[in-house]
Amino acid sequence: MMKKAFALAAWTFAGFFAALFSGCADSEPQSRVAVIEAMHKTLESVNDTETADAAAASYAKLVETVEKFPEVTQAEKEHAEIVVGAWLGQIHRLEKEDYYGSETLKKALGLKQ
Repeated sequence: MMKKAFALAAWTFAGFFAALFSGCADSEPQSRVAVIEAMHKTLESVNDTETADAAAASYAKLVETVEKFPEVTQAEKEHAEIVVGAWLGQIHRLEKEDYYGSETLKKALGLKQ
């Protein structure tokens, strides 16, 4: 009986924390590195013209927010280099695919004025 009570308490506790933190994934990024990670993930989702057009709006919004955060600290530097490399890799991938023909994404990336 004690094992069942303990298991129930563990599941309840896990459920509470899942509910408590479930909104964190969709919240605004809290650092410059987090914004760049979000930019990378946005570009990573692009696989055709439709997704490129859809990603452009999200990407443009992230570009507007990146400057409001302070520069990367020394402690974040190694992680930031990895994140920036992945982000640039996505831009290179999209360049090879001609941005799936999306003029909207080209504009969001600053390629069209």
